[in-house]
Amino acid sequence: MGETSVPYTSGEKPTGEKALKVLTYFFENPREEVYLRELARRLRMSPATVMRALRLLIREGLITKRPEKHATYFKANLNSYVK
Repeated sequence: MGETSVPYTSGEKPTGEKALKVLTYFFENPREEVYLRELARRLRMSPATVMRALRLLIREGLITKRPEKHATYFKANLNSYVK
């Protein structure tokens, strides 16, 4: 399997452990839609750290986002597949 390099913006390198913690939440709650601050509170992580992990997971197609008026909601992408 070849690795694909994912570009990061300045300082945006979530540790695999933190991204895995965010991904695990969505695997355990696949139909739940949650906004950033609520997810950060549930995972006991900072919103900035959660957002960095979410960006990575969105780029990989594992998480979807849905903007609303005053919040953006995130949910597991049930149509994604792992190569």
